[in-house]
Amino acid sequence: MKTKIILGSVLLGVWTLLTFLVLTQMPRFAGRHPNAQGVGSTPRLKVVVTIPILKDLVARTCDQYVKVTSLVSDEAQVRSFHQTPRDVVQIYKADLLIKVGAGFDDWVDDITRDLQRPDLKIVDLSKNVGLLDRTGKHIVAGAAAYAGQADPYFWLDPGNVREMVLAIQMTIISILPEAAKYLQQERMVYFAELNSVESEVAAQLAPASSIKMVAGCDGMFYFARRFNLSVVGRLDQMFPRIAEPGAARRLARTLARNRVRIIVLDAQSEQSFPEKLAELGGFKIVLLASAIGLEPNAGNCLDLMRQNARRLMSAVKSLRRTPPAKGSD
Repeated sequence: MKTKIILGSVLLGVWTLLTFLVLTQMPRFAGRHPNAQGVGSTPRLKVVVTIPILKDLVARTCDQYVKVTSLVSDEAQVRSFHQTPRDVVQIYKADLLIKVGAGFDDWVDDITRDLQRPDLKIVDLSKNVGLLDRTGKHIVAGAAAYAGQADPYFWLDPGNVREMVLAIQMTIISILPEAAKYLQQERMVYFAELNSVESEVAAQLAPASSIKMVAGCDGMFYFARRFNLSVVGRLDQMFPRIAEPGAARRLARTLARNRVRIIVLDAQSEQSFPEKLAELGGFKIVLLASAIGLEPNAGNCLDLMRQNARRLMSAVKSLRRTPPAKGSD
């Protein structure tokens, strides 16, 4: 009899706990069906973004009040984007347009200029973050950014991700003030996860802080600044005349003198010249995951950080113990 009473008490306790969890979590997940309206009778805002990583941030932190669409499916399409009537219609019907800025997706400006939508809110996220130029130096958003000097891959710094989320949410709140409490809660949840991933990646990359690297792509300076990595320069800045005879040998020697061990590229980088450098000087090549939509294991902003940490540490662990060779053709 005592056993039955104890078992009954346990089951009652479990049932009470489950009921509490369901009741407290229902508001958090209510209305998340893609075709649902926002909280109560408030319709979802139609938000159009230019690239998938912005869609990820909007969906993760504003989902209950928005329906978000990305104009391109991966970052590679940005460089060869050609607008379609469907793109024009999507932007015309939007309540909010969010773009990277810094010269990255200025093609969307061609569309908005032709639309008679003075009420369309547009967020240029490059104006809300700490911008670096393509050599890793700080710049002020403005003329320099649109003259092609800015590095637009600023989301590789989690500090900038926080500023991006805040700018997005504050704009949505300006349209829907009633969303403020919900968005604040979602922001706190996402920032907690972001902080956790940032700490995880920082600990993972700590052994790499003494390894010198050179960048052959955009984005690496943001990542390096946040995680205390040593990037001594960019390949195209250190030796812009790569077509000259003997260029690989001379640059390999320059990198060796600077004790560089790793060359960082991305999926869009020219590969043949860096590969020759690696062969001559014993350098390791790491492919930076710079945007979602191109990487199978980097489906969101947080996964990009994890992916880059894994790749860098894999290269660090496989480095030769001897310095790079001087190289020769």
